[in-house]
Amino acid sequence: MSKNTPHVTIVIPLYNVERYIASTLDSVLQQSWQDLEIIIVNDGSTDRSMAICQQFDDPRIRYVEQPNGGLAAARNAGIDHARGEYIGFIDADDIWYPEKVSRHLEHFASDPELGLSYSYSSLMDEEGKDVGVIQKEGTAPTTFADCYIRNVIGNGSNALLRREVFNGRGTDLEAFPPLHAFDIDLRHAEDYELWSRIAALTQWKMVCIPEVLVWYRLNPNGLSANTQRQRHYHLLATAKIAGYAPVEAEKYRTSSIAHLYWHQARTYLQQKNIQQGAKAVRSALHYNWHTLTGNHVMIGSALITAKLLPEWLDAALYRYACRIWGGWQRLQLRLTSIKKDQHSSLSVSSEQLSEWIRPPESYVREKAMPNLFFLSHKHQLMFLGLSKNASSSLKQLFQQEEFGTTAQTDSLAPHKFWGWTAQPGRSIEVGDTKSLEIYSSYRRFAVYRDPLSRFLSAYHNKVIYASSPHPFYIDNRLEGMGLDHFINVTAEILKIENPLHIDEHLRPQAWCYQPDDVDYIVPIKKLSQFLLTEFGIQMGTEQNKTTLPKITPTDEQCDRIRKLYQCDYAIKPNWPPR
Repeated sequence: MSKNTPHVTIVIPLYNVERYIASTLDSVLQQSWQDLEIIIVNDGSTDRSMAICQQFDDPRIRYVEQPNGGLAAARNAGIDHARGEYIGFIDADDIWYPEKVSRHLEHFASDPELGLSYSYSSLMDEEGKDVGVIQKEGTAPTTFADCYIRNVIGNGSNALLRREVFNGRGTDLEAFPPLHAFDIDLRHAEDYELWSRIAALTQWKMVCIPEVLVWYRLNPNGLSANTQRQRHYHLLATAKIAGYAPVEAEKYRTSSIAHLYWHQARTYLQQKNIQQGAKAVRSALHYNWHTLTGNHVMIGSALITAKLLPEWLDAALYRYACRIWGGWQRLQLRLTSIKKDQHSSLSVSSEQLSEWIRPPESYVREKAMPNLFFLSHKHQLMFLGLSKNASSSLKQLFQQEEFGTTAQTDSLAPHKFWGWTAQPGRSIEVGDTKSLEIYSSYRRFAVYRDPLSRFLSAYHNKVIYASSPHPFYIDNRLEGMGLDHFINVTAEILKIENPLHIDEHLRPQAWCYQPDDVDYIVPIKKLSQFLLTEFGIQMGTEQNKTTLPKITPTDEQCDRIRKLYQCDYAIKPNWPPR
């Protein structure tokens, strides 16, 4: 793939969403995986949506203009212009978690037969407030019945697909015109029909990542809120599906219609249309009462209380019920995350998880290793040193604040002045709980830098330019070393050395801290914004500038490097707050 070709394409259909598009677009731009392009398809929008998008000055954004043709046509236009190896879609009122794209790319890398990857979704209301409930019907592997009966993928903002799926590779029948996947006859349920078609007519696997990676907005003014239109197009979609999968469609027909009515009952509940909601529940039970689930029981109960109780009391009870149900769902996620699922390529055993999160005993953080140091007494702030670039910049900033100068005697001065040497009154040890209590008023933060970029930076400095003055045991033999050999050497050193003696670029971050150690985990690209927003500290642009080495590792090399730091991927940056 050429330098100018993005790895991932994200398509955003745009039609009169000026209220939400800024937060949606920002969530895509802030993805931890940055090698992507965003194609915004203006589907005849008549409000300020396009003007708001154009305020984002990012070269990764591209625009496609077309007359209003509906969601399917807009997505197809995005696919036509896509250059990425993987293609994802997000509706212009939903929000992605920062790690959404990277988690799906890891998923694809684990299985070459995986064509569609999706996840769980958290539900939010029209104002963006967490409803509490999770959309988590995903299965692994996902079957035609899962797609056709209840559309386990859930919403159009959830799935990422390999480009080959849209090109038709892997199909049993010629059901995929090149680069046009969504059926433009459908003004609703177009994604439902496509997922069913992929399951019925191709050999591609469809698997769910059992994690919440999407915020899905329950918008009473959205397309899914028009129940008559919804029912019309859903039945049209099922008729189309029956044309190429007649036996399976007939087998699951009543269950599919029952789930349609359950979905409409929820929509009527949002709209406070109790009478129609009750009719939808009766229709669902009539078609197939076996489709009844815990979610459906909650919907039915909410319709009953809405009929009997005052509106304010009913609203309070409904919010409380959602929180309880959502809490139970999240507890299930935590419990299942440490159990080995034979079907999921992402799941791990509890033994593996324990090994990743807690290093071997010889590597456990030692009291002799003072990880925390004060950035500034003035701002009551402590910094947990991780990334060499970040720590150097912050040490210089500390000197400027404390002593009014950044003058250095040589390039090693920040490390000589601060480094990893404990100085009374200046640094404390992670294990020194007494000192931590004394300085409990200080806010602690760590700077997170992607392990892959840190490793490549070490290779860049130590092998390509050999500019790092810090010893690395085999420095005399590094010149001209290939990346594969450097990975092998690093792997061996990580097995036998104390973390304190390993270069900051190469030392796994999980050896230095866990998320519970700090108040904030800040992505290095957000460091200046974080300090300015939270503490009013202005950092110079040069101090926070990081330059990635111009090295293009193969996919295999990337996988090998990531395996050295698997524990780091459990550390999630938690600033800015979601």
